[in-house]
Amino acid sequence: MGQSRWSTEQKLEIVLAVVRGQEPLTQLCRRHGVSETAVYRWRDQFLEGGRAGLSGGSGTEAEQLRAENEELKTVIGELTVANRILRKAQRP
Repeated sequence: MGQSRWSTEQKLEIVLAVVRGQEPLTQLCRRHGVSETAVYRWRDQFLEGGRAGLSGGSGTEAEQLRAENEELKTVIGELTVANRILRKAQRP
């Protein structure tokens, strides 16, 4: 996926306008040049993030932990291979 043409702040402004009901969705989308599908997706992501925050969790924190876990698994695998090579090299 490529870089979004809307900044996080712009997405937030649009989503909050939708949630507040400040103007009809079609008009809002037309004014910002964004599809209704994109706005619904942003709204759902925003609400899910809020839900995670209220429950004490963080989606991004979980993602960071998963990435760190994968990195650690890779390091463990590399060290295991290196350890086996060294053991074989020490055998007579």
